[in-house]
Amino acid sequence: MTRRRAPVEDVVEHLSRPRPYREVEDAEAELLASWRDVLSGQCGDLDELEAFSHFFSRLGFLFKYKVYGVKVALPFGYSLFDLVDGEGFSFQVHEEPKLEGFHVLAPRSRSLLYVADRAEWEAEGRAWATTASWERRGERVPRGALVPMAGDVAAVRETGVVHTVLGCVLEEYASCSVDSVVRLHDQNVRTDVRLPSAHPSVPRLLAAGSTGLPRRHLVRSTSGWARTTPAHPGEVIDTGHVRGWREVLAPGATLCLPAGQHVTSVVVVRGRACASVSRSLTTRRAGEVVVVPPGLALTVEAEIPTTLSVHQVPTHLATYAWGR
Repeated sequence: MTRRRAPVEDVVEHLSRPRPYREVEDAEAELLASWRDVLSGQCGDLDELEAFSHFFSRLGFLFKYKVYGVKVALPFGYSLFDLVDGEGFSFQVHEEPKLEGFHVLAPRSRSLLYVADRAEWEAEGRAWATTASWERRGERVPRGALVPMAGDVAAVRETGVVHTVLGCVLEEYASCSVDSVVRLHDQNVRTDVRLPSAHPSVPRLLAAGSTGLPRRHLVRSTSGWARTTPAHPGEVIDTGHVRGWREVLAPGATLCLPAGQHVTSVVVVRGRACASVSRSLTTRRAGEVVVVPPGLALTVEAEIPTTLSVHQVPTHLATYAWGR
C-alpha cells in the first residue's frame, strides 16, 4: 500500500519558497515513497500512470541550497547546478550504484573537473586537494584535473571513482537526485547556508551557456584526458541502465520514446514542444519538464527549433533506498 499522496498544487506551493536542504530532501523522499507502486513498474492502471506523469511534470524542479551553490533537481536523477566560482562538490566517491554524467554549460574563471582512480588520488590528488591554494592549483594540477570548456562532457561510469566539479553551471544525469557519496576531502565543511529570497530562474540557468549538443566528449586516459566519440552525438552518459543525452529538433521533428521499465524525464532547454503521453497533450517551454513513468510511451514534437535534455533511470534505481 502506498502512502497518502499530497495534492500536487499543495506541494508546489509549499516548495515555492526557498527551504533548507534537508527539508526539501525529506519532502522528496515522501513523494517517492507515495508513488512507489508506479515507480516499481508493477502498476497497470492507466489512470494511475497518467496521474504520476501529471504530478511530477507539474512539480518540476526541486531547489536544494548548499554552501557552494544550488542544485536544481528533478526527483529521478537529472539536475542543474549553479556552482560558486572556485567552489563545488567535495572530492568524493560513490559506493552505492550512483553513476553520473556531467555536461558543462558555462565554466567560470576557476572551474575544475577532476576524475581519478583511488590509487591516483592517494598518490597525488589528495595532497593537492588538501594543501594547495586556488592560485597554486592553477599552476600545477594532477593528471585527473581539467579546466573545462562550455559543452564538455565527462562521466563517472563505475563506483569507486574519485571526482569533483567546481565553479560552473552544469547538467548532471545521474542514478538518483540525492548525494549518496563518501567524501574523501570535503572543502565545504561549514554551516553558513544562506537561503535566497527567491528561487533562481531555470530557463536562465539552461540558457547560461551551451544550449545545443555537447561539443567535446572526454574520458580519462593514463596520461590525463582524451577525446572520444560516443555512439550518439548528444550522449552524456549511457551505462545500459542510466541514460542521459541531448536532442536538437527542427520545427515539426519528433522524439519518440517507447514504453519501458524506466522513468523518463525530458527538460526543454530552449524552444517549445508538444508532449504526448497516453491521453494527455501538453505544450512545454524552456525550463519546463515532462516526466513519464514505467509503462507509458512519450512523443515530443518541436513547434520551433528546440533542444531537449533527456534522462532515463530504470525501476530498480528509481526505487532504490539511497543513503542520504
